[in-house]
Amino acid sequence: MIGSDESTKHPSVASSATEGLDVASAARRLADDGPNEIRREAATSPLVIVGRQFKSPVVGLLVAALVVAISIGEFADAIAIGAIVLLNAAVGFYQEYRAEGAVLALRSMTAPRARVVRDGSATMIAASEVVVGDVVLLEAGDIVAADATLVDAHALATNEAPLTGESASATKSIEPVAESTALADRTDRVYMGTSVASGTGRAVVFATGMKTELGRIAHLLENPDDDPSPLTLQLAKVTRVLLTICLGIVVLGAISTAIAAVPEGLPAIVTIALAVGVQRMAARNVLVRRLPAVETLGCVDVICTDKTGTLTSGVMTVRELVAADEDALLRAAAACSDAELAVDERTGVGDTTELALLVAAAARGIHRRDIERDHP
Repeated sequence: MIGSDESTKHPSVASSATEGLDVASAARRLADDGPNEIRREAATSPLVIVGRQFKSPVVGLLVAALVVAISIGEFADAIAIGAIVLLNAAVGFYQEYRAEGAVLALRSMTAPRARVVRDGSATMIAASEVVVGDVVLLEAGDIVAADATLVDAHALATNEAPLTGESASATKSIEPVAESTALADRTDRVYMGTSVASGTGRAVVFATGMKTELGRIAHLLENPDDDPSPLTLQLAKVTRVLLTICLGIVVLGAISTAIAAVPEGLPAIVTIALAVGVQRMAARNVLVRRLPAVETLGCVDVICTDKTGTLTSGVMTVRELVAADEDALLRAAAACSDAELAVDERTGVGDTTELALLVAAAARGIHRRDIERDHP
């Protein structure tokens, strides 16, 4: 718990933390910096996704073979090649379209409104109107509207799972930490998109919109690395070799032999194999945007990961109770909790550990309101 000595404001921001910005200054900063919003990536057109399926050199070779087969009257070969091309495009489109929808679903984590101090008075404004220098007031249940430095904190804890991947609430204080400190250990700051689990606080905004930590993640999603995968490069190399061989045969006049040399089943085999890989990865909660990226994982020897920057649901669940009287244990846990359970008895506001205990108690018909009524 934060002691009373931590309620003292930082000297560098003490004056602004009391009166906040005046309305005119806030309006100027809003005009200069723009609204406090995360730019949402426009959905990729289905036509663009369809077009990607025909960029492969192998598919281009098959299309050329299809044209040749039709021109010489080999309609059976033309139908077979056309079916393979369409199957490859259909499977690739289905996987990428689903992935695009999943990525766009990550873009709705910001607060709708915020309490700020303007001209010395607390007021509720749209979160998009928050500017750098605004003094934001925080209490349990709020979603932080922008990245801000704490100047006042009383038993303040926030849920930073969207940024750090930690399901436990992060205790906050006004003691400054070094700029080089890892994001999960910056106890003197609160960040856009995180929620206040308990306590109250006051903070001065230092970053809004795309300049926030959440904005940095959105920027990464808007600009994925489109470098070709090893499989794509290898297929392109194979295609060039096959194309050279086929052109040589065509020069010698054996057009039908050239058509037979085209591996009609190669794209289908590769696509099906990659689709199976995507489904297996999806079963393990891994999102793959492009089919060839699955093969890239097979070329990896070491994966280095860091929890900073990950996105999780931030939900804790009681898995096991160890007590002679489990109901008595849950009654004690519910009575000691400060969290608030929602009507659905599965979500709520407050510390994630306490919410997990309240959900487990509610599942057995144990409710804190009944305990408080019977034992005031």
